[in-house]
Amino acid sequence: MRELKADADEVKRAFVNGDIRRMANVLQNSWNAKRKSAHGISNTVIDEFHAIATRHGALAGKISGASGGGFMMFFVRPQDRQRLIVGLRAAGGNADSVAFTHRGTVTWTATV
Repeated sequence: MRELKADADEVKRAFVNGDIRRMANVLQNSWNAKRKSAHGISNTVIDEFHAIATRHGALAGKISGASGGGFMMFFVRPQDRQRLIVGLRAAGGNADSVAFTHRGTVTWTATV
């Protein structure tokens, strides 16, 4: 767990400095550490989507969230973004964009 916290601090420093490659490296190291922290963090489907993303240009990826309500995030160079989206969708995944805000995380719930 200490390694995961240290990684979060390092990602913040890399982000503030605009070092996207460093952010990707730390994210990948954090994912590898998280997988070792407990059984059930990953499975064959998650591992396969990670491999697909890497083959389609992702620099790094990690799962976040819990209890089936999580998501995978990937760092990708802008020029590889579309290739990644096409690869994930071809494998049955769904790709959404993200954006940084000045207020932190923003979420919403759709009414059905």
